[in-house]
Order: sequence, then C-alpha cells, then structure tokens
Amino acid sequence: MLDISATMEVQPLAVRLQWAPAHVNTIEISAKCPNGKPWYTDIENLISGKGHPPEASSKERMTLQILATNFIICGEELYMRSFDGIQLLCVDEDKAVELIEQTHEGTALPL
Repeated sequence: MLDISATMEVQPLAVRLQWAPAHVNTIEISAKCPNGKPWYTDIENLISGKGHPPEASSKERMTLQILATNFIICGEELYMRSFDGIQLLCVDEDKAVELIEQTHEGTALPL
C-alpha cells in the first residue's frame, strides 16, 4: 500500500497483454538489421579481412573496431568472447528462433 496525499499526481498504469512468448519479440527486435543481414555481419567482415563498410563514418569505424575485439572466427563460425571465458556462437534470427524453440521443447542438442 502507498500513502498518497491529495496534492500528489498519480499516473495511470497501462498493462498490455501479449499472446506471443517474450523471447520471440526480443529476437525479432534485436536480430533484424535494415539490410536483411545478421546483426554481426560488419564485425565478421572486419575480422575476416574484408574491411569496414564503405558507408561507415570514422566514428562508426572506430566503434566497430572496438566491438570486434570481443569476437573471434573459429572455423567458419563467429563467436563472441564472454566475460567468463565461454565462447558464444553468433547466430542470425532464424537460427536463434530454432534454438529457442528446441530448448523450450527439450529437444535442443549441443552445437
């Protein structure tokens, strides 16, 4: 319970009901890029020696170089180095949805 005085203004709380699982919305928002490529494409290109995107400004190039220090390519896959030393596989939206669905169903296999 809150003690509210007559001079306090109380804002209404809006509650929205969603019918899809929360992970689906998160993946759709975070994994999509405007050009249709995975979010990590520029990092992967930089690490593999293809260079920066041609339209990138100098500030964007510097940011991309800093971000790329946390990634490695092993085989043909891009991994991000986590803070605890675990290598995290970078996946696109389709693969992320597939892995999450398999995990929730209990049928996921180790990568």
